[in-house]
Amino acid sequence: MAWNNKSELTKFRNRLGEIRVLDPACGCGNFLVVAYRELRALEQRTLMRRTELDLQSPQQGHQISWQLGDDMQDTVVKMSNFSGIEIGEWPATIADVALLLVDHLANQNFATQFGTSLVRLPIDNRNRANIVHGNALRTNWNEVIDCTKTTYIVGNPPFIGYSRLGAEQKEDRTLVFGKSGGVLDFVSCWFRKAADLMEYYP
Repeated sequence: MAWNNKSELTKFRNRLGEIRVLDPACGCGNFLVVAYRELRALEQRTLMRRTELDLQSPQQGHQISWQLGDDMQDTVVKMSNFSGIEIGEWPATIADVALLLVDHLANQNFATQFGTSLVRLPIDNRNRANIVHGNALRTNWNEVIDCTKTTYIVGNPPFIGYSRLGAEQKEDRTLVFGKSGGVLDFVSCWFRKAADLMEYYP
């Protein structure tokens, strides 16, 4: 069982580091914030369990302390593994800031548990999520997120019936489906783009 096996815990932690999350209609970033927060918490539980197993190791005796090994001085769940696309400039900015805030809170919790401060300064593209301000249906999702790793597409795209679409939305739908879209709801465009992305990376 992985919970009692240091090697399996390490593999599990490395697997967490391979996860990529894309929200192509991210709004203010709620889905991304929750996903990042929970994956960071799961990684921290994994590290804590590894440390507990170290403490129980007869070879270590009472010499071991609650300090992380050299391979655990930073988190493998990175903000740069999280991406979003948002058509509104203000919500896109909020999403970016919200992820920086939840990262700061996760780092504080990490420091409390392990006594190791994770420094994210300076804040640059390596230390933040990739939030793209733009129209998701006119954006190449392959350029937003690296899908060569395990990728989850999340979110709540707009549901708008065909008869209620505006002129620009009809153009967007035509770009995605051509003339084959029939009377599908606007949200079907996101499902089509997601399917195309998954097909591109087998």
